[in-house]
Amino acid sequence: MSRRQRRRERTYLTSLKKLPALRCLRDTRIDDDDGEVVGLVSLYAVSSRIRLFASDHVIHQAEKVVEHMIKRYGEAKVSAEQLRTSALESKNDPLKDFSVACRRELRDLQRGMES
Repeated sequence: MSRRQRRRERTYLTSLKKLPALRCLRDTRIDDDDGEVVGLVSLYAVSSRIRLFASDHVIHQAEKVVEHMIKRYGEAKVSAEQLRTSALESKNDPLKDFSVACRRELRDLQRGMES
């Protein structure tokens, strides 16, 4: 990787880490006593950084996680016991497809470097 490309990547990452989240939080007029908006803004910032480097498949899986979290936002809060019971009954892991896609992409990149 060239020095110019590394510098560009650092610039992109720095701007994505700082600008969107801080600007949104500064300008927001949403009541966020429990920090949920901060969490959603952080989620968007992370998914934006993923878009810089990931494959289309990983990006798609990340977007599904964001969509899932947004759907959950504003729903009634559940207790730890309700969450545990729900997880055991449905076996629905909203991060599984994303993490599997990431693992495959990293494995493929590693194989490419070994060749």
